[in-house]
Amino acid sequence: MKVKLDPRPYAIAARLSGIGKIFAVSGFKGGVGKSSVACLLSIAATDCGLKTGLLDLDFSGASCHLILGANLGPEAAFPEEFEGLRPPEIHGIKLMSLAFFTHNRAVHLRGVAATDAVTELLAVTNWGNLDILFMDMPPGISDVALDVMRLIVDDSFAEDKINPEHSACQIYRTREFIRHDGRLYCLEAMALWAWNRERTR
Repeated sequence: MKVKLDPRPYAIAARLSGIGKIFAVSGFKGGVGKSSVACLLSIAATDCGLKTGLLDLDFSGASCHLILGANLGPEAAFPEEFEGLRPPEIHGIKLMSLAFFTHNRAVHLRGVAATDAVTELLAVTNWGNLDILFMDMPPGISDVALDVMRLIVDDSFAEDKINPEHSACQIYRTREFIRHDGRLYCLEAMALWAWNRERTR
């Protein structure tokens, strides 16, 4: 009986060894602004002088490159092949996204195909030394989200939610999935708008 050993998880550990801290930004549902939060956190970290990376793992709707204004045209920034793939720098942020290879087309992946895609992307991306890496997660507890939790042990999760009533149940359910040594942070989008609306009543 032959046992097939996938070397990519070991390669992923080596690729991430030069990164000080990893944050996975997830909304656990679509349309809550997690891509915007991930990009803003990356910009803020860069402005603070930190070497910052941003990994867009929303394969079906990658948008970090659009938010940061990365060009995907003929003169587009593109990952450089050097001991793997070196992400291009956009406004001082090392950005890796599947959009560089799909040219903004949606990618319909599930099951084994999704697992292979995220594993391969993590295994070949050469981040070098970073102070912090933000990962824009796909909506919900998808195959990609579960694979990231499996492949990356030392991480923290930042949840982005719009409405407490709508999001509380998702947060409580998904909290069971991310019991690890990291921390769970919760960001409430549009909180100031909701507070001001209450004051005007």
